[in-house]
Order: sequence, then structure tokens, then C-alpha cells
Amino acid sequence: MKRSGSTISTGGSGMGLSGSHNSMETLALRQIAEVEGKLLAQLTEVLQEVAPSPAEIEEHATMMEYVANLCSTLFVDNDFSGKAWGPCVKPYLSCFLPPDEASMACELFRSRTEKQAEQERMANLGLEIEEDMGPEVCNIYFSLAYGGKVLLHNTHLFLHRGKKYGLLGHNGAGKTTLLRNIANGKIEGMPKQLVSVFVESHFDDEAGVTTPVLDVITQDPMLVHTKTPAECEAYLRENLGFDDEKLQGELSALSGGWRMKLALARCALINPDIMLLDEPTNHLDHKTVAWFVDKLQKETHATVLVVSHDTGFLDNVCTDIIHYENQKLVRYPGNLSNFVEKKPECRSYYELASTGGLSFKFPNPGRLEGVANTSRKIAYLQNVDYKYPGAKQNQLTGVSSTCAWRAGCACWGPTGAGVGEVWQHHNLRISYVAQHSFHHVEAHLDKSPVEYIQWRFKNAEDQESLAKDSMKVDEAAADLLGQKYGQIDKLTGSRHTKGGKLEYEVSFVGKREKDNAFISREDLEKLGYGPLCKQIDEKVAAEAAGVDLRNNTTTEVQAHLDDFNLAQEFGTYGRIKGLSGGQKVKLVLAAAFWTVPHLLVLDEPTNYLDREALGALAEAIKKFGGGVIMISHNKEFYGALCSEEWVIDEGKLDVVGEAEDRDLLVTRKKTEKDLLNDANAATEGEKGGGNANDVVMLQNLINEKTGRPLSKKEIRAMAKSSKKK
Repeated sequence: MKRSGSTISTGGSGMGLSGSHNSMETLALRQIAEVEGKLLAQLTEVLQEVAPSPAEIEEHATMMEYVANLCSTLFVDNDFSGKAWGPCVKPYLSCFLPPDEASMACELFRSRTEKQAEQERMANLGLEIEEDMGPEVCNIYFSLAYGGKVLLHNTHLFLHRGKKYGLLGHNGAGKTTLLRNIANGKIEGMPKQLVSVFVESHFDDEAGVTTPVLDVITQDPMLVHTKTPAECEAYLRENLGFDDEKLQGELSALSGGWRMKLALARCALINPDIMLLDEPTNHLDHKTVAWFVDKLQKETHATVLVVSHDTGFLDNVCTDIIHYENQKLVRYPGNLSNFVEKKPECRSYYELASTGGLSFKFPNPGRLEGVANTSRKIAYLQNVDYKYPGAKQNQLTGVSSTCAWRAGCACWGPTGAGVGEVWQHHNLRISYVAQHSFHHVEAHLDKSPVEYIQWRFKNAEDQESLAKDSMKVDEAAADLLGQKYGQIDKLTGSRHTKGGKLEYEVSFVGKREKDNAFISREDLEKLGYGPLCKQIDEKVAAEAAGVDLRNNTTTEVQAHLDDFNLAQEFGTYGRIKGLSGGQKVKLVLAAAFWTVPHLLVLDEPTNYLDREALGALAEAIKKFGGGVIMISHNKEFYGALCSEEWVIDEGKLDVVGEAEDRDLLVTRKKTEKDLLNDANAATEGEKGGGNANDVVMLQNLINEKTGRPLSKKEIRAMAKSSKKK
């Protein structure tokens, strides 16, 4: 191979650049020549077994060199698929061999070269190829794309019965997509006779399902002809602790942990050829995880493909690791520890730290009225009894607990223990990220992340919060609201009396604004208007954070998403349905912080995020100026962040440790200069076009009498006045 037309510069720095380029080119050509030599030797060996005579091989030596040259590119690209090698080899061998012999020689050449490449790769890692890996389940080459993005290209999937493969790759690499496509039979070349079961990491499609739990299993199409109802029931009772109440109860009444137990039980009862497990330890308590680890370690029939961010689980279960590398699936024998030892650059899979510069930026909250330090309580539970809808027995009994602003608390216990409502400071902003965090966005899959946040916080109100049952007046109270002259029409605001009592301003049907009255919260709650009080509390809390003054333009929202590492490619131009699980969690976190909360409640925060993202989340929580309550079974995660634990067991709550005092970190009050800069930026934004906030339509935000920037209250008054005009 020769390269024509190359130029060598003389003098100055150009000589160094050209010399470096030529050195790299020479090295590449030398490597290709070595590959061609190996391929030619392999092809010659194969033809000596197949061709009629040595003379015939020598006669076509030039053609064989050409075939080796063609295949060298495939070798370098690690592409050993029959589709790629066939056109490069078979037509040329057919010139002097019968078609059957040419096909046989082509396949021998391809398979032996593939084995040789694998041996060299293992040798470079200091490993040996296992001679006896058990019965082969599949040996295929395929490509995989999602939307317009290529996830895998001509990659090799070689699975053996009884092996447990951990599937590793960064968020968005396509791990869950691969599992789902295998389960749906959409992977080209996958043997059709294989029975596979996909255990998904979330259960959003089960909301509202009223079928009894036992019937869900006994009437399953994959079990109805293989297991009797008695066998199914016995398995659920003996292995996973299902009792009469749970077996006869509705599926939708189960917590996330119990639903995951049910999914794992179904998988075990079916006894498939391939178990496809997507974050199987999500939602599970320690006892159930130990049971499942023991089961997988003893499994000899099924091949297991598992996606998990639980390092201990992967170390205890996996016999091999399959890693996403440049749109290829690359196998490494051994568990996660062995993999990281051979690939130290992948230590982020093993360590709870951000090693690639990934970070989340949580905004510090504003002050709370009457709260001067982090030891003051901002919410509490007292003698609370709670049970899930449809349940016969309480999940919580007589629970009491206090939450201060310094909160760094972990709450954990057996699956389905449940958590009830809490009293809270009336201006406290709480953001909640659900255990099944995807439910926040499942109704908005065709929106972009930016459009979702713009919808959710339009008019400076959290539409998700307003949709909660606790924010709605019941039918009896609603019939007496805003219907007839003199009835309560709506609540317009709130105030504190000199004695510290909270009162709400109430307007009445058919009466003027000057006839408004202030009524205590207790009296309004007696009338059934407690939810209206909550709506006003949230509105006041949002205004205290300046949410009503915050621009919700695409640029502003995308800048907020950038703080949570959701790039413009996905945030502005992508659709939620195209996001990976980890990216959806980033979106949900970003939405939770749009209101600048004082208290963040995270329900199983380790679900779906990869190790590096978990490291970034941990660092952000450490720096966050507000309080955090997290519900988690991941001791590795919460142990480094929380000094106080709320342990729920058998309906009782035990508090272990105590949250540490720390400095009160709040967003500082803006100076006059800051306010003036904000006003100028808002005005410039309006001139540039496309601002959805009516406040920025004010061209001059300076009080002419005082010469000072307008306060938030004055800005709102002017905006209200401009709307009336």
C-alpha cells in the first residue's frame, strides 16, 4: 500500500507538524500491514485444508493478498459478522473453489480469525479464554438503533447457558433498550425458540389495576399451562412473604418493593432461557436482595443479562461483564471487581464518585419566616396512623418524628411500610421525587423536557401539586363554594396576626373587595376548605422564592436543565419518550428544584442513575443549603450523607442518630445593584423577543420618586395593573 501526493514541509514549526503526522501515518500503516500478514497466514492455513492442491493456492496468491487487505478493515473495526465477511471473501474464493467449499472456507476463515482476535484481546488483559463455557444460547451479530441514534453497530452477542452477564455502559448507551428488544424478539438472528422474561425497573403501566395479586400470577399466559394456582401461591408465600392480605389485595395497592418481588417471582416461576433484569434490586429491602442473590448464584438453566448500579449485587452474581465500547458489546470474564481491575478507567462503575467532571448544581433556598438556624423544626409527625388505600391493616401506628432544616435523614424499612402526611411550616417549599420517578413525566412523553417544565410551572404554580387529592376540596364543601351570594368565593392571601396566628383573606360571592374578611386556618378547615389554605401557602411560598418573576423562556429553562447535566440536545430538541431512565431522573430532579425548595424528599434516589451520576448527586446533596429526607435501602449511598436514620419496622418508627448542625446556607438577599442588573437583563430579554413572563414587559423598573429599583411587591403590583389595562 502506498500513499501518493504527501508533502513534507521544511523549516519552522511546519516541519514538526508534518513529521508528527507522517510518524502516525507510518505507525498506522505498519499496524495494518501486521494485521494483513496475520489474515493472509490464517487464510492460507484454511485453504490448505480445503483446496485441491498447493499449486492452486500459489496460483491465486495475489487474490488472497487482496482478500486479506479487504478483511483487515473489518478486523480493525472488530466486525466479524458473516454479513460483512461474506462479500469480502466468498466471491474471490469461488473463482477457484466450488460454491460449497468456498462458503465453508469463508466461514472457517471468519470464525478462526475471530477466535484469534479474542485470544489476543484476552492476552493483553492478562486473561485466558475459557475452554468450556457451557452450552451455547446464542451467537449472533446485529445492530441496534433507537430513533435516529445508532446504539450498537455490527456487534457480537455470544451467550452461554447458566452464565450471569452484567451489562455496563453510561446512561443513554442503550442498555434497557437492548433488554427490551431481546424480550420483544426484535434482535436479528436471536433464536426464536428461546423463552425470555423481562423484569422492568418501573411499573407505571400497573397504576389503577384492580386485579387481585394472586390472580395476576395464576392467570399469566406464560404460567397458566405450566404451574397450578396452588404452586404459584406456595412460591409467593414461602419465598417472598406474601400473606393473605397482599395476595387478595389489588395489584395497584402494592408498593414498589412488593411489585418488584412479584415480578421476580413471576420470572422464577416461568423458568425462562434468558432472564432480562433491569435494576432488579430497586425498591427491594436487604432480606429480599439476599434471597435473590442466592437464587441467581444457584441458577444453572437460565442465562442472565442484568443492568444494575448496585456494585455489591454485581460482584456477588456476575460471572461475566459485557461493556458498551464504541457501539460494540465487549465481554470481560469475572465480576465487576475483576472488570475494574482490568479497566481502571471504568472505576466510576465501582466508586460512588463523579470522575468525569459530571456535576449537579442545586440552588440554595431562601429564608423561612421565623427560622433563623438549622435546628428549628419545619415539619413533624405526631402519633400518626397510616395505611395504604385498600389495605386492611395500618402500615404505620403511633408514629412521631420531627424534621429540622438541618435534616439529612435516611428513612428505610421493609417494603411497603409507607409514609403519611406531615405538618409543615406554612411557607415551607417541599419538592418530592417519587420512588417511581417516571410517573412525573409519563403523561408528557411527546413534550421536550423544556416544554414539560414550562407546562408544569405555568402561572408560577406547580400543576402536579395542584392535581393532588390533598389540594382539592371535597364535593360537600365544593357545593357551598362560590355558588350563591354571600358564600365564600375564594382565598386571595394570608397574614400573621400579632399573636402569630395564621389567617387567610377570603372574598365572597357578589361582594366588593373591601368586604373581604380574614378567617383563621382552623375555622376554614372545619368548613372543609383546608385544601384552599394549602394552595395559598404554596402560592406564598413560591412568591417568596420569586418563582412568579422567573422567566420561563426556552433559554432560561435550558440553562436550568444544564445545571442537572441534561444537554440542549435532549432538553430542548429531544422528546421525553426518547430519554433514558437516567436522563428522565435528571429531568425530574431539575423540575423539583425549579421552585427552589427548602426541603427535598427523595424516594429511592439511587434508582436508574449510574454510579457517576450518583456521585454527582451525593456531592450536590452535601453542598445543598436545604434539608434532605431520603428513603433508600442503599446503605452505601445514604450512609455517607445522613447522620440520622428513621428505621421503619413492623409499623413502628425508631430514630437512630441525630442530624448534624450545619451553617444555614440560603440564597442571599439581592442588593440594589443585583435588582437593577436583573431589570436590565429582563428588558434586554424582551427586546430580543420570546419572553413569556408579563413582568418583563415593564421597560423601566426604577421607582422615579426614590431612584431605587422596584421591589418584588412593586413589580407584581405594576404587572397586575398593566394586565387590567
